[in-house]
Amino acid sequence: MDSVHKVVVITGASAGVGRETVRIFAENGYDVALLARGKEGLRASAREVEALGRRCLAIPTDVSDFAQVDHAAARTELELGPIDVWVNDAMTTVFSPLRDVAPEDFERALRVTFLGQVWGTKVALARMRPRDAGAIVNVGSALSFVGIPLQAAYCASKFACRGFFESTRAELLHDGSHVRLSMVHLPAMNTPQFDWCETTMEKQPQPVPPIYQPEIAARAIFDTAVDGRRSRIVGSWNKMLVVMDQLLPGVGNHFASLAAWNGQMTKNDVQVNRPSNLWTAVDSDVDYGGHGIFDKRARGMKDPSFLITLPKIAVTYIRACELTIRETIDVRKRNKARLNGDATIHVGVRGGNPQGNERIDEEGSPLSTTTTEGDNSRQQLRDVPAASKPEKNSLDVFEAENVRLLGLIEGIAVCRGSSVEERYEYGNLAKEILRHLAIRQSSLVDVSAVMSTLPNLAHLSSRIMERATELLLSIDEATKLAREVQPVALNVGQDFDGSFVPLIGAVKDEIVWELTSAIPAFREATSTEKLEGRLRTARYVRRHAPTYLNSKGPRWYEHAPVVSRLLTIYEHMNDYPRASREWRSS
Repeated sequence: MDSVHKVVVITGASAGVGRETVRIFAENGYDVALLARGKEGLRASAREVEALGRRCLAIPTDVSDFAQVDHAAARTELELGPIDVWVNDAMTTVFSPLRDVAPEDFERALRVTFLGQVWGTKVALARMRPRDAGAIVNVGSALSFVGIPLQAAYCASKFACRGFFESTRAELLHDGSHVRLSMVHLPAMNTPQFDWCETTMEKQPQPVPPIYQPEIAARAIFDTAVDGRRSRIVGSWNKMLVVMDQLLPGVGNHFASLAAWNGQMTKNDVQVNRPSNLWTAVDSDVDYGGHGIFDKRARGMKDPSFLITLPKIAVTYIRACELTIRETIDVRKRNKARLNGDATIHVGVRGGNPQGNERIDEEGSPLSTTTTEGDNSRQQLRDVPAASKPEKNSLDVFEAENVRLLGLIEGIAVCRGSSVEERYEYGNLAKEILRHLAIRQSSLVDVSAVMSTLPNLAHLSSRIMERATELLLSIDEATKLAREVQPVALNVGQDFDGSFVPLIGAVKDEIVWELTSAIPAFREATSTEKLEGRLRTARYVRRHAPTYLNSKGPRWYEHAPVVSRLLTIYEHMNDYPRASREWRSS
């Protein structure tokens, strides 16, 4: 591929592998569009591109939002020219056992890591297909072949990315398209993500050795974009693990269970004020660059600290093979016993045995009353009363969604204007509000149903349900219109506004009443034991609606994704002071 006067778009371009990928494309003559959330990281990356004599365009973008990605692609082609290469590198994760991951955190990691690649590929294909030319490189991981503990959100995302890649590439081949779609699977990288990834662990996270420098990954990404290779696995160690997992399915699970848990943690405790980039960009004020804190160990398989662990790894792998064989034998034994009708495995209860305590054979005759040790254990389990499941607390969810909606409703007033950027963001925010209104309905019904069982709250329940019925019709009407009207065309005085603005006013009044009257009354009438989800919801509220909590400080806007997006648009318009004043006043 001739790299002169080419244009590349790189997501996750402010730090880590994305940052090094920006540099190598610029060194090879590409003009670069930088997509990421961290403003200072973007500025530093842009300076590096300009120092190499190439044009660059830094666009603060949250790749989980399709509208933002599409807008960035349109702006890139407008200012830099047709997109020749698109690299999907943005990612985030939650470093935690699945049991400790908040549902909204898991969803956020999936949206950034998986949907970020989907939206990037989609907008790139929309521009490359008409020209029947271009290259898209999706950055995968060795963890898209073998899952490891503490990384359920990341592994799930990367497995999904690989499936999406296979399906989309098959479609391109079917259409005879000359657009090349490739995937590069990376090993453990020395990037800043381990300093800022969300974690619930007590120890500082680390990549599973052997660790590689991000320049190696950047070179593989560039080479793949140039030669169009379908798939590339970086690192000899990871190639071996992938092959072994394909040859001996199941061994990888046992090996990861034995080695990967402690292998992902250092001996250092997690700092109390450790930053997290899951919801907000950590590099908005400080540039972290491409490298993490593991430079001394990032030598791949040549690292001495990794080489000395090889005997232990070999022993662990043998143990994993042994456990896999045992598991396979146990499965076959159970299956054989089931097929042979073994009484100790397959026990049935037939008619004429109402007490259910007599074991019978397939002919209906009583079997011997002699029991095995396994029968005794199972009978003891049957005799233990089932533990009651904790009652689901919908009140916290309902309150959090109300607070989230209130922040969105107050924020939409900032972007009402006549410019294209304002109308575009107004449309995005309007659809976001309608989506959350639909989500809110289910928890609203749950809360109202519980309220109706309390005599002193029956009047509140009736009020909620009456207003919910009225608002539901308005929500359906506004949602239907929103789907018919393009976001960029939304403006004051159009049909959509005619139904949307009155709806927003009514919803806001109802939410304020619920937050100040209905919910406090419900809390006073409900025991604190039933509000076990309070702390988790409080964290959700802090992330999604800090303006409602009146947060202050020089970085107040970073804690609200909606506010950050609005200020980004106004910053492009050289009108940052007005945006800040309007938001604070609202």
